[in-house]
Amino acid sequence: RVLDALEIRYGPAHCELMWVKGEPILVEVAARLNGGVNCWINRLCSGLCQLDLTVEAYTDPGRFLAGLGRRYRLEKHVINVFLKSPASGVLKAVPRLAELEALTTRYDGRVSARPGRPVPRVAGIVTLLHEDRTLVEADLERIHELEANGLFEVETVR
Repeated sequence: RVLDALEIRYGPAHCELMWVKGEPILVEVAARLNGGVNCWINRLCSGLCQLDLTVEAYTDPGRFLAGLGRRYRLEKHVINVFLKSPASGVLKAVPRLAELEALTTRYDGRVSARPGRPVPRVAGIVTLLHEDRTLVEADLERIHELEANGLFEVETVR
């Protein structure tokens, strides 16, 4: 509906939502490809991605047009979680990293924050991926719990 309201009719589009207090908030809409890891993640979840379809539209327009009515088949659920520390300051350690890495639905991820340096606003990213949506949601809650309870050991600077 957002794309229709903005009259974006052709080509790839990107919509970014953020959940705040249980409600979706629209962050960004653009007439462009999804960024970062989202292209290959979409392929894992549905068998299709914007990059594949854009290339097909240019290289094999007949095939592309013939497939316009096809429905996505959602086979897996995914969430990219941007890690954040509840405190600002200098990172001392990531003592619960092994717990983060052991999550059932963890597909990929990294902590980009480095000990001895100020903790950035986004300290890393974890991609959760699984056929069972409830497992993905449970691991998302576990990440929030870890963030709130010692995932990052930070020395506050006064």
